[in-house]
Amino acid sequence: MSLSGTVATDDRLRLLAAGPFETLQEVDDFLDASDEVPADGGLSERATLVDNKRLQGLAPAASSWDEFLTVVNAVVAVAGVASAIAGAVTGVYAVSQL
Repeated sequence: MSLSGTVATDDRLRLLAAGPFETLQEVDDFLDASDEVPADGGLSERATLVDNKRLQGLAPAASSWDEFLTVVNAVVAVAGVASAIAGAVTGVYAVSQL
């Protein structure tokens, strides 16, 4: 089962309201994205989604994700997911500032 399938609809709507996403499908895609770094050393799927939001100006700074990360910590019960999401956010913005 996908991660988005384990999160109640009301909680996914809270994530939508908190984050830089425009649709519930974008939230689901983000929750279900992989954190595995590809063999070429590029960004993981989740980090790519974070970077795309940064590039679109929808989340211009790492702090743009603060409310989203707070809600993730409250609603996602799968161990390690909240820290993986926070790591993707931190990593993208750290690299973008080099």
